Amino acid sequence: MSEILGIAASGRTTNADYAAVRASGCRFVIVKVSEDDEALSGARTAHFNGCRSVGLPFTGYHFAQPNGKDAVVEAQTFLKGLDGFGPFDLPLMLDLEKDHGLDKKTLTAGAVAWVET
Repeated sequence: MSEILGIAASGRTTNADYAAVRASGCRFVIVKVSEDDEALSGARTAHFNGCRSVGLPFTGYHFAQPNGKDAVVEAQTFLKGLDGFGPFDLPLMLDLEKDHGLDKKTLTAGAVAWVET
């Protein structure tokens, strides 16, 4: 099985040279669009446009903060942040790294609600 190299881009990387990224062997980019229920990544526009300008496949991801807030509201924030940037080359993604002390059943229910929004 061969590997396909991709990178994640967030607000911490605001001036990426996507021609150089592509030339390095990278074949896709996953762009951070939102976090929690209100924070939209201001760098998403530059990342999406940069990828598109060099024909580099891309998609967006949401960094979830399941800390008792409504997963549907988080999903709606994510969808708002995608407005005007599609179509996307890869499936949209949910990044769920922290459980904030929630049990598996609650985390699963939140993830399902997010995906179904």
